[in-house]
Amino acid sequence: MPGIFAESQSYYLLGFERTPGDDPSRRRSVRVRVNRDNVTVRSRSGYFATSPAPPTDAGRTPADDSLAALLPRTDVPLTLALVPRFRNDGTPVVAVQFGIAEGTRDEYRLFGARVAVLDDRGRAVGSATLEVEANPSSAGSDVVLAQTTLPMEPGRYEVRIGVGDVVNGRAGSVHGYVDVETDRRLAIGGITLAVGPDASIGAARGDPFTLRRTFARSEVVTALTQVRRHDGDRPAPPVTRIARIVDTRDQVVHEERQLIETFNQAGVADMAIPLPVSDLPSGRYLLTIDVGFGGQPESQRRDLMFDVDE
Repeated sequence: MPGIFAESQSYYLLGFERTPGDDPSRRRSVRVRVNRDNVTVRSRSGYFATSPAPPTDAGRTPADDSLAALLPRTDVPLTLALVPRFRNDGTPVVAVQFGIAEGTRDEYRLFGARVAVLDDRGRAVGSATLEVEANPSSAGSDVVLAQTTLPMEPGRYEVRIGVGDVVNGRAGSVHGYVDVETDRRLAIGGITLAVGPDASIGAARGDPFTLRRTFARSEVVTALTQVRRHDGDRPAPPVTRIARIVDTRDQVVHEERQLIETFNQAGVADMAIPLPVSDLPSGRYLLTIDVGFGGQPESQRRDLMFDVDE
């Protein structure tokens, strides 16, 4: 665990210029090599030279401009979480949760947000537009949270969010990736964290939620997720959920098991898992949620990292 944490604190962005006149429908291979031993390189194996068409000038907003940039813009600080979920009928969706950190405590602000979804070929396959109000009388924080839900077929996607201040024209953007895998007999949704004694209410929607990952020991923190099983004509075996918390010394500091027995007609079950932050020393931890059919190897797993502070 310490090695994983240290490795994730820095990264390198490699770029190259495409050859002019390339056929955009032809897949180009990418290979990354390093001149060191005992290292592992993980990269995309290729790409298609297509790019999403930029919005027309008519009705163009600062949020549109930020989406078109190669790298995320930081004029408006943003945070992002992409959480795969399931509707009540079992169809997959992705909750796009983002936070705007732009001094919202002292004044009213109005932001326009654009969400663009790209497939693994860089083609636009989904979008959303919304307005986010930051009212100082109710915000009580310098971070305003917003959420939208988008239907997505199984696959790997890039999600870009552009946010623009309607008044002063400042803009920011953030990029993220999400995998939607629902063609399995057993699937687990992403993890949402919520703070407060009523966090388990609305677990299917993930409301309320927080994008914070550092918590005081006095706070009540709950992890929300979902499980979907597809039994077909086969008998439904019992589903077991294991929640485990590991510290930076790779020691299991908390573990609990539960038999999931309540599913709706589409095979979807909501789960609310309290995190024992009051019992944990200050430090960084990894939450792992595993679900499986008893002792069978067909299981799924989600991970989330968080910190505990005094």
